[in-house]
Amino acid sequence: MGAAFESVLGTRSCSVSRLVLASLLVNLPFAVQPMQNALAAIPASVRDAARCCGLSPAAAIRRIELPLALPGIARPRY
Repeated sequence: MGAAFESVLGTRSCSVSRLVLASLLVNLPFAVQPMQNALAAIPASVRDAARCCGLSPAAAIRRIELPLALPGIARPRY
């Protein structure tokens, strides 16, 4: 069966790089959802305070929001 795919497509159908890419695409929603939930749990007042202190949006994300959301992003899920 693999030889048939190879003759039609001109390349190996089940290369390791393609399997890794497919695995990443399938599992991406399972990684994004916890990150989104962790960032959404940060109160708006924290973002307002960062803006009030003169931080740019990128600096506020890097210095305030990511450290606050890190426990929700990096904790293991069983």
